[in-house]
Amino acid sequence: MKFAIVNDTTLRCMITEQEMDELGFELEDIISDTERAQDFLHLILEDAEEETGFRMGERATVSMEATMLPGKGLSLLIYDGSPTATTVKEKIRRFHDAILDYAKLNEEFDLEQTVSKKEQDGFLKLIGDKVMIGFPSLNLLIEYCRNVLEDGICSTAYKLDDEYYLVIKAEFTSEQYRHIGGLALEFGQNLESGRNVIAYLEEHGEVLIEKDAIARLQSL
Repeated sequence: MKFAIVNDTTLRCMITEQEMDELGFELEDIISDTERAQDFLHLILEDAEEETGFRMGERATVSMEATMLPGKGLSLLIYDGSPTATTVKEKIRRFHDAILDYAKLNEEFDLEQTVSKKEQDGFLKLIGDKVMIGFPSLNLLIEYCRNVLEDGICSTAYKLDDEYYLVIKAEFTSEQYRHIGGLALEFGQNLESGRNVIAYLEEHGEVLIEKDAIARLQSL
């Protein structure tokens, strides 16, 4: 399992089918609303606390969202679902379109050997032609753009609350997506492909650079 702390009340966990089997759980156990799902959630939180120090508050209403990934892996978003924990930024993060973790799963778990060309093409079709990457600071957004190898990508930079976002529009190949996603894991804090969350940003975010944001930020 691989863990990533999103914020004080949100944890992301990536787990392979093999790891689920070793723990004695099946996919049906995890996605169902049963005691088995609760047992699995408690086990994940215990492992996360031991490995990363992440601890959910005693009064937290713990919720879990699961997204299937190519290669039969799962991306889990575990968060405090209580009303007092919900902010605008957390609403954005909570969209469970966490297929973004595909790039990291390929790297960490070597899923490239098990994902067919047909599965990859289907995955790219599923995410559509837009992805959104979030950054905690403008400096990290700039550093990300300086490391992007692709030229001529349609991109727009936004600011929402105290965070910065980059929306990239392209007909992605699997190689391009791994490159973009891998850099996002290095410099950013999340990567989303859900249409609803991108539409929310486009409606409520402040446009910093409307066109060719990557190229313009690379020149700074």
